[in-house]
Amino acid sequence: MSRATIRWIAGPVLRATAAGPFALREAVRVGRDALLGEVVRIDGDQIVVQVYEDTTGLKPGAAVEGDGLPLAIRLGPGLLGRIFDGLLRPLAGADTVFVRPGMRHATPEIFAFAPRVARGDTLRGGAIIGEVTAANGRVQACLAPPDGGGEVVATVGAGEYAEDASLLTVRDASGGERSLAMTHAWPVRVPRPVAARLPTRACRRALRWSRVSASSTACSPSRRAARRQSPAGSEPARRCFSRRSPKAATLT
Repeated sequence: MSRATIRWIAGPVLRATAAGPFALREAVRVGRDALLGEVVRIDGDQIVVQVYEDTTGLKPGAAVEGDGLPLAIRLGPGLLGRIFDGLLRPLAGADTVFVRPGMRHATPEIFAFAPRVARGDTLRGGAIIGEVTAANGRVQACLAPPDGGGEVVATVGAGEYAEDASLLTVRDASGGERSLAMTHAWPVRVPRPVAARLPTRACRRALRWSRVSASSTACSPSRRAARRQSPAGSEPARRCFSRRSPKAATLT
């Protein structure tokens, strides 16, 4: 774990002198409250850190400790039905209305887990490893991380386990073994890989309107006009949109 010492701070940004190696986008803990931060610049033995919490009380001389890993969030079945901030720190169920300084992740929950793979199976990244049942009866699929493929060499039986408990062991092509749980960490700056992206109706509509030039106006039938029956020979109401003004006017 690398360490650094703050020598300058202004608001959420600080500059520190490093006493060990740091990596760009590495997660760090700042001060005695272990405030969450991220390395955004490296210049020799100087690092610039963006702190994502209130820095009141921090001053030169305070310690900065690196996690050795990029800033990441934990993904798993415990996300549904709860309220979090942008870094998945829990905002509900705590004994205070404020996020505590240095708070990282929610307390792991207990779920009833039923495996869907067996020893000897070949697991692909992103495949279903089992299903969990929440206290309200909701059934969710647990997925392997995108880089968690390989041969299953061990797995647990059906039962109740914590989110972060090891459920199965996978051996990759190089012979290395890795334990998988219901949850896994994923770097916030790395896009999740997908097999394909399917356009939705909203996306197609947005693409259609994006073709309207910045100085023109386009019209489309309004939903209200489509629902009511227009008199014979009359023109249905239209809704006009102008790129010059975000307001819409209904014309007849």
